[in-house]
Amino acid sequence: SQASFYMFASGRANCRGVTTEIQLRPRQDLLSMCLEFLNPTDDILKLEVCLGKDTMDPFIFAILPKRGAKDLLKEGDLKDYSPKERKVETLPESLACYCDNGEVQSVLLNQSATEIIKKHLKCFHSLHFTDKYTMPPLGMIKPSRMVLCFKFKILSEAKDPGMESLKQLLKFAFRYIDLVVEKTRLSAKAKAKAEKARAIVLKKKLSK
Repeated sequence: SQASFYMFASGRANCRGVTTEIQLRPRQDLLSMCLEFLNPTDDILKLEVCLGKDTMDPFIFAILPKRGAKDLLKEGDLKDYSPKERKVETLPESLACYCDNGEVQSVLLNQSATEIIKKHLKCFHSLHFTDKYTMPPLGMIKPSRMVLCFKFKILSEAKDPGMESLKQLLKFAFRYIDLVVEKTRLSAKAKAKAEKARAIVLKKKLSK
């Protein structure tokens, strides 16, 4: 569209590729800009990192804005697998952590991660890691449903000089690729439980 732009990057070790979408406010549409006064929105940079097949254990992990999380939890895998809200005292009050398996929380939301999120909170929107992504990312020749999705806010020069906070969050996002693939592993019991839950969801979908 006139307000959305896509970029595609080939992969590397542990990653098949990345689809980047820039979702801008429709500044060319006068009516939409008038409605902005009633319901302000942000320009968003969205990254969809497509992992290799069978490189990620079966889990769903998300950090979502508390405002609007209820609607997001009614969609896709967040609806199908109903991840529980986890209490994380080190997260900013405006964010909530959800995951369907508590074992991954300490690995993915370590002290370094929470410090970066807090430091650059003005540009952070959300992240969502899943082995059951609803729609494979655009531009992938051999897409998988194992996807790491990040959303960051693009702010003005006055609010984020030189886009420094956005740059730091982008570096933060790409560090997660190797962390998820190489260091985030479920115990045998937790993995069996997750695979059972996925089999139940699949059976329900096939019976419809």
